[in-house]
Amino acid sequence: MAEKTYKLKVFKYDPSVDEAPTYKTFEIPYTESNTGPLTALKALHIINNTIEPIGYDFNCRVGGCARCAIKFNGVPRLACWSALVEGQENTLEPLDNFTVIKDLLVDSRKGFAKFVQSDATVKSKAPIVIPKHIDPDLYWDEIVQADRCNECMNCYSVCTALNVNDRWENFIGPGALMQIYVKHIVGEDESDRLGQAVDCGVFQCVQCGKCSEVCSRRIPIAAHIKTMMDEATAAGLAPTADSNTYNWPLL
Repeated sequence: MAEKTYKLKVFKYDPSVDEAPTYKTFEIPYTESNTGPLTALKALHIINNTIEPIGYDFNCRVGGCARCAIKFNGVPRLACWSALVEGQENTLEPLDNFTVIKDLLVDSRKGFAKFVQSDATVKSKAPIVIPKHIDPDLYWDEIVQADRCNECMNCYSVCTALNVNDRWENFIGPGALMQIYVKHIVGEDESDRLGQAVDCGVFQCVQCGKCSEVCSRRIPIAAHIKTMMDEATAAGLAPTADSNTYNWPLL
């Protein structure tokens, strides 16, 4: 009886020595385990520790840090949450639209820079002595949900506005917009977060919905962005052909 195995097709590329990317197939013996299914991350550990070195990133192993984000069978996923299917080929690749450092490890600094640009610290003219009361329904139904972003970069790797329309220079991107959205709906921040969203290119969003589809925290990103677009339009902040850039005050 043939031994059952997990088959992995892994992207391999070291730009410092390789002329072009290649794929290498690995087979890992199938074993019953009481620790849950064999995930892509566990498989990478096995390959790296017992077969050959491979470039990838990880930390918490439970979906919190999001450092293990890769493309799993063509879809941006967290490697630690992606269970391999025994008997079929499982393809592991780096996230699209980021420079490959080595194999599955990418340089995501241009994405993280957008989160810094969101300037998510609370802005207030005076120290906040008593925090604002937040309606429980708003808190649990919207704020907590929208504030779960772990900066995995999945949404940045598939964003049409950034990567197809090449808006990296004037669009803050879906993940960072969620930080602005949270500050906007909480209302404690005294700066104009809706105006900030406009200035950071919220109307560059084409509502393709890809960000929501690949979000590792299941945040309805596109819907929240649409809310800000609608509110900005109602407030007269939507850009026109002859409008000037909106300057939002951060106090």
